[in-house]
Amino acid sequence: MIIALLLTTLQLRHVARQSKTLAQSMQYGGFRALAGRLSEFRTAHLRQDPELLAWVLSTRGFTGTASAAINNRRLYMIGKVDIFEGCYLSHMNGLMSDNAWLTWQRVIQADVQIKEFQEIWPIVRAYYDIEFGEFIDGVMGAECSS
Repeated sequence: MIIALLLTTLQLRHVARQSKTLAQSMQYGGFRALAGRLSEFRTAHLRQDPELLAWVLSTRGFTGTASAAINNRRLYMIGKVDIFEGCYLSHMNGLMSDNAWLTWQRVIQADVQIKEFQEIWPIVRAYYDIEFGEFIDGVMGAECSS
C-alpha cells in the first residue's frame, strides 16, 4: 500500500511537471505566432510600398530613409533580430536545445558585426525583451570590440 502511494505521488509530480512544460510551450507558441504574423505582415506590405516603409522606419527613429535599398536592408535586419529574439526566448524557456542554441549564437555573433545590424540595434533595442537586449549588447561588446 505504501509503495503504491509513493508511486502515485511520483507519477502525479511527473504529470504536473509535464503539464507546466506544455503550458509554457503553448503560451510561448502563441507569442511566437503573433510575432511571426507581425513580421509577415510587415514584410509583405512594406517591401511593396517603399514610401510606406520609409514612413514606418521614420516613426521608429530612423533618419535618412529615402533609399529603398537601405530601407529594405534595415527591414531585413529587423526581421533577423525578431528571429534571434525568438530563439533566445525559446532557449531561455527550455524549448530549444543547447546544441541548437549554440548554432544560433554563432549566427548572432556573425550578424552583430554587420554594419546594418550595428546601425539598427541602438534604435530598435527598446522594442525587444530586456534580457534579450542585454544579451545582444554583450555579444556586440565581445564581437565588435576586436
